[in-house]
Amino acid sequence: MCKAPVQSRFCMFRTGQGHCNACHKKCGFTDNELCDCGEIQTMSHIVNSCPLTKFDGGQLRLHEADEAAVDWVTTYGS
Repeated sequence: MCKAPVQSRFCMFRTGQGHCNACHKKCGFTDNELCDCGEIQTMSHIVNSCPLTKFDGGQLRLHEADEAAVDWVTTYGS
């Protein structure tokens, strides 16, 4: 679960660097870079294509930071 402020979470998805298994593997925190769905878990995968977590409209809509985006970013990982 990510406890970062909402603005930081948006930044993580925008930059592609954040709390995901691919980044954790790069940093040596885990040996497993796979998502629960079986694909490599990147920040882009989480928001754009994961059947378990994707945001309707993907990363482009997430950048609008409307109410739906803020709600998704706030509840993702909880």
